[in-house]
Amino acid sequence: MPIRVMLVDDQELLRTGFRMVLQSQRDIEVVAEAGDGLQALQVLAATEVDVVLMDVRMPQMDGVEATRRICAAPPGPDGGPRVLILTTFDLDEYAFAALKAGASGFLLKDVPPAELVAAIHAVSGGRRWWRPPPPAACSTASPPSCPARSRSRTPRRWPGSPSVSGRCCC
Repeated sequence: MPIRVMLVDDQELLRTGFRMVLQSQRDIEVVAEAGDGLQALQVLAATEVDVVLMDVRMPQMDGVEATRRICAAPPGPDGGPRVLILTTFDLDEYAFAALKAGASGFLLKDVPPAELVAAIHAVSGGRRWWRPPPPAACSTASPPSCPARSRSRTPRRWPGSPSVSGRCCC
């Protein structure tokens, strides 16, 4: 069965590009699209989705708030969709907010197509995918419940991140 993906981005051209990349994969099917977080929630109410590719900055409702609501919703028979954040902004506050909201992954939009496909496979299989990875504090000083604690990649220390103060993002 193909992985059912929903694209959420306020830029139609970007959704079209992502759709073209993903439709070239035999095991991925783009089943829905939305132009903002509020529209995404409305579409998800009537569409079975495995992975939501979510932009961060959008009108009406941003991607972090939409992610929080998606992840807080009671799971359906298939366990509910997992959210993979895609953004052009390499800012630690977006990564922290995505983690806290329940996202399963975080990617920058300049990622190579093969890595986007690999991230979708990983997230749909219940694994996490973070590029760039969360700060060091999220794996060393975090509580066992922190979603970043189990990652195996070497973290990047971001200026001004909680890793400087020793606090976890959770």
